[in-house]
Amino acid sequence: MDTSNLSRKMFLNKGMILITCDEKSPKTYREHTNVKIYGYFNGEKLMLMRIYLSFDYDIYTLLKCEIDEDRFNELKEKIGWSIPFEESPKEFAEFFSPETDQNSSIDILYTITPFFGKMTFHEITSSQRIFLFDLTFNDCDRAESFDNAQTRYDDVRNDLHNIEKQKKIIYKYLHDKNPKLLDCMKQNVFSKIDI
Repeated sequence: MDTSNLSRKMFLNKGMILITCDEKSPKTYREHTNVKIYGYFNGEKLMLMRIYLSFDYDIYTLLKCEIDEDRFNELKEKIGWSIPFEESPKEFAEFFSPETDQNSSIDILYTITPFFGKMTFHEITSSQRIFLFDLTFNDCDRAESFDNAQTRYDDVRNDLHNIEKQKKIIYKYLHDKNPKLLDCMKQNVFSKIDI
């Protein structure tokens, strides 16, 4: 199934969730950011939620959560659809209050395609990882924070690949210089390495 087409149908029938960051969103990893979550429905833009986060690489700690409860309920009545979490907006904001657990943090997982994105929130405590809710959105080009997360993932993956390649080069060099040096390993492993 082509999930990008499915997400577009959902957009046409029910609306779109857009997640944006401040224009002054920091480029470094250990910073704070302000995430705004909007709903686009029948040409109308409604801000549903504002989340203030501090983050250290991909682990986010929630500082504050603000929800416009009247607007949220108005949206539910207009389209007969709710954001996928069970708590009411007020309870949801209280649940994320920093006073709840000073030792917990929010882990955000990213899924990105050119036309569709998904943000999955988990609460991380000292003893467990708790699924909270998902946010899906269209038009990923307008969600800079998600693009940055994907770039960081690609960079790490490339670094690991390069490290592995360097290891193979070193092993082959050592084997060529002194095959007996690495006779604890199978020699044909090095003779077949394609660099």
